[in-house]
Amino acid sequence: MYIILSTFACLIFIVVFPVILYLKCCIGKSHKRYVAQQTSQTLEEIKRILDPPGVPLSIQLRMRAIPNTRLIKAFGISQSTFTSASTEIHRDFRVGASRKVKDIDFRRNSFAYRDKLKEIIDHYLSISSEKAPQDFSQFTQTVVFVTVLTIFFDLSGPLPNHSDIRFITQWINTQWVSSKDSDFEGNNTDHQAVIGILRRFIPDSLEDRFNRNPLELILPAYETMWRLVAHAIISILPPSSNLT
Repeated sequence: MYIILSTFACLIFIVVFPVILYLKCCIGKSHKRYVAQQTSQTLEEIKRILDPPGVPLSIQLRMRAIPNTRLIKAFGISQSTFTSASTEIHRDFRVGASRKVKDIDFRRNSFAYRDKLKEIIDHYLSISSEKAPQDFSQFTQTVVFVTVLTIFFDLSGPLPNHSDIRFITQWINTQWVSSKDSDFEGNNTDHQAVIGILRRFIPDSLEDRFNRNPLELILPAYETMWRLVAHAIISILPPSSNLT
C-alpha cells in the first residue's frame, strides 16, 4: 500500500506540472474540434495544432467558445477565455493565470510540494479507512481537487472537510456530464452552495480574478486531470491489485 501511495503522490505531481505549463504557455490556443485523428510526433507539429498558422486569434477564440457555451450554464464561467470570444477577456484571463503560475516554483519547493501531497493523501486515506473502503475514483477526485487548490490558491491551515470536497467534486462531475445534453438548464442552487464552500478557504479578492470565481481556474486544472491520474495508476498496477 505504501508503494501505491508513493506512486500516487509522484503521479499527481507529474500530471499537475504539465497542466501548469499548459496554463503558462498555451492558454488561448485553440483546438479544432472536428478533425481526423492524427499523431503529432514533433514539438513543431504540436505548436501548429495549438496555434494554427494564419488563423487570427479572434477566430481561434470563437472556434473554442461556441462548443464551450454549455459551460456557462453549468459553471457560470462566462468571463473565461475558454467560453468567451472576447480578446479583452482572453487577455485578462492570461494575465491572471500567468500571475498565478509565476508564483509557483517547483524547482525550489519540490520537496515541500512532495510533502504536502503526501499529507493530503494520508489525510483522506485515513478518513476512508475509518469508515467503509472508499471508491477509487472518488478518492482520486478528492486528492487531485485538494492538490489543485493547494497549488493554485496557496491553501493553508487544516485540509478541507472531506464531505465538502465530495460535494464539490460530485457536483462538478455531474454538471460536466449533464451539460452535454441539449436540454440542460444548469443548477444554480448547488452552484451557489459550491461557491459558498470554496469561500471558506479561498477568500474573495478584487485584485485576483480567480479568487472572485475560483471555478474559472479549478475546472481546466481538475476536470480531466483526475481521470488522467486514475488511468495512470490503474495502468501501472498489477492485475491482482484490489481497486474498488
